[in-house]
Amino acid sequence: MMSFFEIPKGVLKNLDHFRSRFFWQGSSEKHKFRLAKWDILCRPKDQGGLGILDLQLQNKCLLAKWLVNLLNTTGMWQTLLTNKYLRSKSLTQVKAKPYDSHFWRGLMKIKDEVLANGSFIIKDGCQTRFWDDLGQVTCHSKLNIHQFIILLEIHMLLWLMLWLRDPSIFLSGGLWWIINL
Repeated sequence: MMSFFEIPKGVLKNLDHFRSRFFWQGSSEKHKFRLAKWDILCRPKDQGGLGILDLQLQNKCLLAKWLVNLLNTTGMWQTLLTNKYLRSKSLTQVKAKPYDSHFWRGLMKIKDEVLANGSFIIKDGCQTRFWDDLGQVTCHSKLNIHQFIILLEIHMLLWLMLWLRDPSIFLSGGLWWIINL
């Protein structure tokens, strides 16, 4: 269920309480002192922790995997979600609604974080909504938005020159999203 729904914070807190209690006390009923904070124990081993999974982070990562697959693959469930929630909009334009499914609302809560840590590869541009998604564009370099648009125009001219030389380059089509690691 962790990979399908956003787990409520209260449930995560209770799970961590029981995991911590089991780690420090084992199966005995005798109360023992905790010698380190739980969040320190959840750090990776190379950062001084014991490598115990952080359930909230694990939950976010598993939900993020659904978003990446929604953007990069095609299948029955992608078509269903696209027709039900996206319709003719891109993922960046959609907001969660109160009547949406619990699964979709969980995806919408982590959407901005996932998109901020990835990038798009624009192929033939058939699914690109540059002007609609311009508000979502962030420049991580020292460029302002005007310099970014000038660079984009230069890239578009280069793509046009490539297309005029060999249109088959762009026949694979589509908009791909990749994670920057």
